[in-house]
Amino acid sequence: MSSYRKPTAICDGKNFFVDPDWWESLSPEERKGVRLHEEMHIEISNRFRVTMSELNELADYYKEQALSAYSQQLERFAADEDMLDVFSDDCFDHLMVADLVRDGELDEARRRLRSMDTVARYNCPDKVYDFLFPVPG
Repeated sequence: MSSYRKPTAICDGKNFFVDPDWWESLSPEERKGVRLHEEMHIEISNRFRVTMSELNELADYYKEQALSAYSQQLERFAADEDMLDVFSDDCFDHLMVADLVRDGELDEARRRLRSMDTVARYNCPDKVYDFLFPVPG
């Protein structure tokens, strides 16, 4: 069963749009918070020359890779609960980083990825790692 949720506020990297009914239901302080959040997305898009759709695609790719690796580990270590706990934690960490990438919170995504142990960090897809930690030049 899939559910559809009407967008409340979205950003295309240049402008942001809101559902007028939802917007009217917000207090002035909540509106300010939404505006600041969406402006952050626009700033990130300009700063990194990347669109929000590109961040979404990268995050989706990252999640697919993390879940695929986790399912392979489930098959391989099905009888070892301790190993499955480790892989579950690693998968959760990678999914959290993917969400940060999707939200454009790249500094936090980098910090979180750096905080992972070496093996978990190694399992970050090259495409994502290279985006988060570009080689100068």
